[in-house]
Amino acid sequence: MRTRLSAAVVTAAALLALTGCGAEADPAACKAAMAKAFDEAIAAGDTTNSLKKSESPDACDGVDDETVQRFAAELISDRAGKAAEDVMESAAPDATP
Repeated sequence: MRTRLSAAVVTAAALLALTGCGAEADPAACKAAMAKAFDEAIAAGDTTNSLKKSESPDACDGVDDETVQRFAAELISDRAGKAAEDVMESAAPDATP
């Protein structure tokens, strides 16, 4: 689980680094595209950190860096919280007698 979460954090960081500024920004579309890429990387168990510039979300073109960084932080926090909840639930003893 830690490896998948670590890979996800690195992938999110790569998304941050690879998104650029331009015209015609749609922050909602950017966040949705980042979430999709993030979830796909986690689901694929991407431990190679192989995200390339050509794979960065086009929807983030034109979105300012501060906003993209905020989106990445929100996604990481959300996914890390869910992962922690999953671990706690799986570690909890069964309450049925």
